[in-house]
Amino acid sequence: MAQEEGGGGNNGKGVSRKQYEKQERKKAKKDKKDLKKEEKRLLKEHRRHQDKATRKRMRRNEKGAGKHGQHGQRPGFFRRLFTKH
Repeated sequence: MAQEEGGGGNNGKGVSRKQYEKQERKKAKKDKKDLKKEEKRLLKEHRRHQDKATRKRMRRNEKGAGKHGQHGQRPGFFRRLFTKH
């Protein structure tokens, strides 16, 4: 009788370590995806609050920064020297 109650082994009510780790990985992946989705929604909302010229400037700056990595934002020496301020 004691052996039929499901006191251990694989037929118990608990979750095995492998299953638990798999669930944790799945949960972490879902949380990461939800966080990224929320950040994207907040950025979109932030852009909606700006006027047209600001949105255009933000888009232009984002493209410049993304083109050359972290240091791609600053224009070259001659461009900075000969542009109107």
